[in-house]
Amino acid sequence: MPRPVDETLEVHQILFGPGPNGVEPIASTFAWQDGLGPWSNRLLPLCRLESYPDQEVPRTSLSYFSFSEEHAAVLRRIDNGHTKSRGHAHALVGRPDLLTPERAVALAGWSGWLDRAQADPSNSFPAVVIPAAGHHFRVAKPDAIASLLAALLRQPTGNLTVCGAPDSDRIPLIRDCLRVAGALFSGSDIRRKWTFSTYEQTVVPSTKTAAEIVFLPGILEGITQVAGTVVDLGDATTDDAADRIALMLAETYVAQGMNAIDSLLFKHSVADRPALQDRIALLGSLFDVSAQTPRVKPVEPVDPPLAGMILTITSSESPGPIPAPEGPSPLEIAQELRRADDPGRTAELVGLLCDLVPPESAAVRSRMRSQLLDAHFTTERVDIVAQHAQGAYRAILTHCLGRHLEDLTPRDHPTLAAVCGIVSRHKTSPGLVKELVNQATRTGKITLLLAALGLRDLRGQGSPGPEPAWDELFCADPAAHHAAPAAAPQSSPPRQRGARSHQAESHGGDYRLVLFVSAVLIFLLGLVVGVVA
Repeated sequence: MPRPVDETLEVHQILFGPGPNGVEPIASTFAWQDGLGPWSNRLLPLCRLESYPDQEVPRTSLSYFSFSEEHAAVLRRIDNGHTKSRGHAHALVGRPDLLTPERAVALAGWSGWLDRAQADPSNSFPAVVIPAAGHHFRVAKPDAIASLLAALLRQPTGNLTVCGAPDSDRIPLIRDCLRVAGALFSGSDIRRKWTFSTYEQTVVPSTKTAAEIVFLPGILEGITQVAGTVVDLGDATTDDAADRIALMLAETYVAQGMNAIDSLLFKHSVADRPALQDRIALLGSLFDVSAQTPRVKPVEPVDPPLAGMILTITSSESPGPIPAPEGPSPLEIAQELRRADDPGRTAELVGLLCDLVPPESAAVRSRMRSQLLDAHFTTERVDIVAQHAQGAYRAILTHCLGRHLEDLTPRDHPTLAAVCGIVSRHKTSPGLVKELVNQATRTGKITLLLAALGLRDLRGQGSPGPEPAWDELFCADPAAHHAAPAAAPQSSPPRQRGARSHQAESHGGDYRLVLFVSAVLIFLLGLVVGVVA
């Protein structure tokens, strides 16, 4: 059944500029009662380019703000007013899953930013924004990337106030820090929104709340307000473990690209540790931070294109895939694993799969699931395969569902239904199910599997029962899975016919609801009994 179209995938626009009441909204895609008022209240305190006397302001600045789980904004301010702080500001506002930090950075090179009201008598413009292309940014200098990373390693939570960065370096620095630190933090016990502002005069409370990383032109003693850790890129760095780990990561990224960082975190199981401090400690041992000489020689920054940062607002896909390494692809390995009989070849294939970085493409992961997460492989083959390599279960699940189980989501009900069907089967490999439970617990998605785990437990105790229609349980329109009822004889009264049909449908829904609730309760009871025992 085709998935329903999500009509909420849109981004609204607001243009601020000088008006009768000072700087105010002068054009938008909102009517006042439909959302302009709340957004105006959020953004007006943040949309002025201000400076202290004798301080210059940049021609433009870019900010990514988050106000709640449902509200994010990318704001571009321009110094084009008759006086300072009276220029224009163009904001894109929407949900954070559409306006992500990566897309905010990509928008720095977008050609659709407005400097002032266009010749449009309605003072409005389309709500859905689709930039034609991304922008090419050079890679930031390794020592600057390392300074920000080191500050995040020392204090993973809270704000960063950064000074000493030229204006032209700020977007590349944010982009590179976001890539490396974002990969390290992803799925850990520390959650950051990765909000930022490339220019502020000072860090006032509204800015501190809306942006985690703020760049200042400088700090005037006793005047400039800061927030959190201050990172002065002009100062000599300290020489502690955080600095050495950060420098190793930065130089690896600049020399070899993001593929090397992903491979490092995955191959050495860094990303499997839920606690960020444990990840940092493991990196310290891998990099041997007690040594004084870096393992990776510094290289000069190059100017590659901004890979994967081309923005399409109406797509929920993640940035583009990592370039495929030499050798067989994960899909080719999966296809051969299904039929390999020789133990030596099976061991070789499992080792290759464990060493590969999981595919970033949801389409590739979908094809991997057709090979490695079907009834045959998860029942008869997976335990044989897993005997040949430690971490085989984890590699299979991450290649099929994503490193953080990205594909296991209520929005993708066909995948969720298929996974629940596999989990609920008593013959499915216990080792595979155990690893899936561990990963789902770590990523906060265990509640999606409770019903299937409860049913699996019931079947393990010998309780019979039909396989539930998982695709109906997770579908927004279960009736779409049923064929239209045949026409009843004309002699039956229409009212009675409708009553019987409604009653039968109600009983079917009641059965599914009872099965779902019973399975969850049995699973939770099992957890309680296990803890008591």
